Amino acid sequence: MKKEHIKAIEQLPLQPWSKAWEMRNLFLFSYYCRGINFKDMAFLTWENIREGRLIYIRRKTGDLLNMELLPPALAILADYRTIAIGEHIFPILSDFHKTPQQIENQLKKVLKQMNDEMTELGKQIGLDFRITSYFARHTYATVMKRNKVSISMISEAMGHSNEKVTQAYLDSFENDELDKAHKGLL
Repeated sequence: MKKEHIKAIEQLPLQPWSKAWEMRNLFLFSYYCRGINFKDMAFLTWENIREGRLIYIRRKTGDLLNMELLPPALAILADYRTIAIGEHIFPILSDFHKTPQQIENQLKKVLKQMNDEMTELGKQIGLDFRITSYFARHTYATVMKRNKVSISMISEAMGHSNEKVTQAYLDSFENDELDKAHKGLL
């Protein structure tokens, strides 16, 4: 995906608090928060928001991430603040989900809903492929690379354990660009 696709999805007129609207919000929040992965997002609480910053421990690596919240992410948070019921920011997990199995089942269920809804929204803007939560993360990395941000900076921003992980993200999504350039030989 490209930045233009993110913007097009962002501009789709959706009914507030519909399933599509909520899933788009999760996707966009991930994109605007350095590609925060779905599981980390599910566990965010209001205590992770401090003075316009998102501060959390990445579940996969144990790294502390601390970032300024961009205006689109702040707008999403403002919406969810109006319905804040439990400790979590997003209504993915609740007090009902206590055991590791219940939590895992709920994460899989909502992630599938998000991926399905995002694929449908992608079709509305003319995309013909399945969009998953990883696209927000990959698109963040790709947009940063295209903006000439160093791989080491992108790696740190995303909480990767090393630059090879970041490079793998970027390589897999830049192949289309390289294929187009290569066809220029003909």
